Amino acid sequence: RPKDLLNRADPYYQQHVRGRDLNMEGWLDVLARNPRLLKGPIALLGDRAVLCEPPSLIYQLTKPVVRPVE
Repeated sequence: RPKDLLNRADPYYQQHVRGRDLNMEGWLDVLARNPRLLKGPIALLGDRAVLCEPPSLIYQLTKPVVRPVE
């Protein structure tokens, strides 16, 4: 969820975003207009993404993906 990517301790979040009930598009708009609200960088590899907060989480992208057998 986009809301989970936000730094809720940021003063801008506290003043302008806190308590709002937005749909997916609304949260993405908040992030697009206020990128400083991101908790940390997002690393991408192929079709996988990791919020690198803390930065060491980037190593999750190096682990093999276990997919269920169909």
